[in-house]
Amino acid sequence: TGAVPASGRGLNTGVLAFRPDLIASTITWHWAVDADNDSLPDDWETAHGLATNDATGDHGPAGDPDGDHDSNATEWLHDTDPNNPGSCYKLWVWGKNQQGQLGLGAESDPETMPREAFAGNISQVAAGGHHTAMVKTDGSLWTWGHNLLGQLGDGGTGPRSAPVQILAGGVAHVSLGDCHTLVLKTDGSLWACGGNGYGQLGLGDTDERYGLTQVLSGGVSAIAAGWTHSLIVKNGGSLAVGTGEQGR
Repeated sequence: TGAVPASGRGLNTGVLAFRPDLIASTITWHWAVDADNDSLPDDWETAHGLATNDATGDHGPAGDPDGDHDSNATEWLHDTDPNNPGSCYKLWVWGKNQQGQLGLGAESDPETMPREAFAGNISQVAAGGHHTAMVKTDGSLWTWGHNLLGQLGDGGTGPRSAPVQILAGGVAHVSLGDCHTLVLKTDGSLWACGGNGYGQLGLGDTDERYGLTQVLSGGVSAIAAGWTHSLIVKNGGSLAVGTGEQGR
């Protein structure tokens, strides 16, 4: 419980996200005088414009206006937003990084232990063969890693060792295959980019796409990218494209 949704078929990359209130080693506590006994130190309340003698007015430790199961006390103590679900989340990465797929800012030897990469406002992450994608709580899409076939969707083919923003908002879900990317927008439209040797982008050909290209204008409710095939759930049924080898 408490983990941000994470998915992926990547054989060489591992990506997970955890909430910092569940990992004691990431927490820096700074308790001080607490006049209203609401678990928020007076100096913290003063710095954030809160009353130091009014536990009810501060909503107290049990307050959770954003419904993300982190109390106001937890979020305020970690410089995160009590009105923004997901602001307490942290992304941890490990595994192969020769293509920058861990997003640490540089290519490197494999990371054999989980390492914190990003903090806050993370809604979903996905791991592909050698590339990675992240959706933030504002609906923006970020990608990094291998990009030889355009799977990052940034219009080029150069690798990225740090996250690059692809879309500013409107993204509901992202799913990654070996070398292709599927994006479901909040309006139900389907977009794809990257490798297409088996027709896995669903565009009726086998040409790569280096930028996100619309596949369907709406009606899509779920997506999943396999190694070289793709699946979607559409109003009234499901569809599959790509290689059919081994019964995929």
